[in-house]
Amino acid sequence: MLLIAGTALAVRVAYGPFRFGVSVANPINAESFVGLSALLLLVLRSAAPRAELAAGWKVPARWDSLVVLVLLATGVAAWAWSAPFPFIADDYWHISNALHATPAYLAHVFIVPAVDHFFRPLGYVAYSTEAWLWGRNSMGWHFTSLAVHIANGGLVYRLARIRRLAPGPSAAAALLFLVSGSRPEAVAWVAAQFDLWAAMFFLLALLAFDRFVRTRQERWELASLGALLLALLSKESAYVFPLAAVVLLGVDRVPWKRSARLLAPAAALTLGVFAYRWRLLGGIGGYRTAETGLPFFYSVSPFRTAKALLLRLPAILNFPVNWTRQPEWWLAAAFVAALIATGILACARPNRRELWFALGLLLSSAIPVHQFLLIDANLEKSRVVYLPSAGFCLLFAVVLSALDRRLAIAAASAILVFQTAALEHNLRIYGQVAALAERDCAAAAANLRASPGPALVSDVPNYIDGVYFLHTGLRQCIEWAYGGHPDHLYLAIEPEPAPPDARRLVWDEKTRALRWLP
Repeated sequence: MLLIAGTALAVRVAYGPFRFGVSVANPINAESFVGLSALLLLVLRSAAPRAELAAGWKVPARWDSLVVLVLLATGVAAWAWSAPFPFIADDYWHISNALHATPAYLAHVFIVPAVDHFFRPLGYVAYSTEAWLWGRNSMGWHFTSLAVHIANGGLVYRLARIRRLAPGPSAAAALLFLVSGSRPEAVAWVAAQFDLWAAMFFLLALLAFDRFVRTRQERWELASLGALLLALLSKESAYVFPLAAVVLLGVDRVPWKRSARLLAPAAALTLGVFAYRWRLLGGIGGYRTAETGLPFFYSVSPFRTAKALLLRLPAILNFPVNWTRQPEWWLAAAFVAALIATGILACARPNRRELWFALGLLLSSAIPVHQFLLIDANLEKSRVVYLPSAGFCLLFAVVLSALDRRLAIAAASAILVFQTAALEHNLRIYGQVAALAERDCAAAAANLRASPGPALVSDVPNYIDGVYFLHTGLRQCIEWAYGGHPDHLYLAIEPEPAPPDARRLVWDEKTRALRWLP
């Protein structure tokens, strides 16, 4: 299956959509089968733990310092050109609120239910701090996101090393985390900073917990609980921490009685924050389905969950390409090389214990977002794989550690070059949509200045080419472009009511612009 799906995918990349018995227009299915097949081969071929896990990987002195410099340089080189990207969608809503934040507002985010049915107070505190630092300067906001992202890459490296993986593969795992093609939505979209903060504190909590298990020093337990609390206050994905801790203890074969004592504080803290959140929101909270109005959490289907975890998750992590644009020749060439490298990696005999830890971390951290993992070829919602990808990157390091050094370097290089190419391809699409949003808001503001009076603006798409647009944030975007919110600017967004004499700005799908309705 790996060979057949890989061949079909390579043809699709090189020649575009084709039909050979079955249609291969949408590559997501082929990507899914390649990812799942490779994973199954690794599980079947995994071997018992060996003492010489890092054998053959000799590194120079001060290796860790060198890795830090490489991660910084790579992060800046890959992402610097995206710093001027304009804001989009929820960015305007979050930043507008943060710009007017007061001490009372910051206190309320901890004790008053949010209108979006989420409880993420630490994220709002971070937004308010950034608003004080950067105002409406998009480069400052993007700089913050990138700084947290690079820090998270360093934490992935540290987690790989503390699991005693080889130094070279550990560095490759951190680089993969930084340049994965799935990153634009999580890192370039300011509104997704909740994912970045939650992942950072989650990884810090896991690292401290691992150290506590090994040393039994209480200061590491306190550090783990402190970081866990910050993660829980950042985003809901952190509530799965006790399950990740169970995976760690099980893989390390810690006796169950001691495991229960080690887990109890983290489990109690998680349960306590969850109970407070439940009481505050009057239920589970989260997104609601349009049909029933019930929280999306309850729309669970075993078939959809299995498809999301076993097919779509491997597809998005292995081959994160936004297929709304045909891959450029350089991305197509890198894609084919990555397919070959994936086949090589699938033939390794990885350390079974560390393989199960990486898989356990990957799947456990994907459980809270499993409803959103049916990601299509446009990568919309790819931000939800940000934390699970830490487990995927550890898996990458585990497999590389099991290969001959020269073969591992060749395979890792092919994978990293492809992921970097995919990242640049996807960022280009993101930047074009963000520029389109800024242009449309500026044009709408110019029209409103030229024709003063009440105006009714039609709704616009939620996303374009897989990138969130202005379905949310449209009002703030136009007001910013207009230059404040003067009293004479009467702006209504459908379906809000407007005076009978209000002129209408409508969305034109062909030109992707707002225009006056005659």
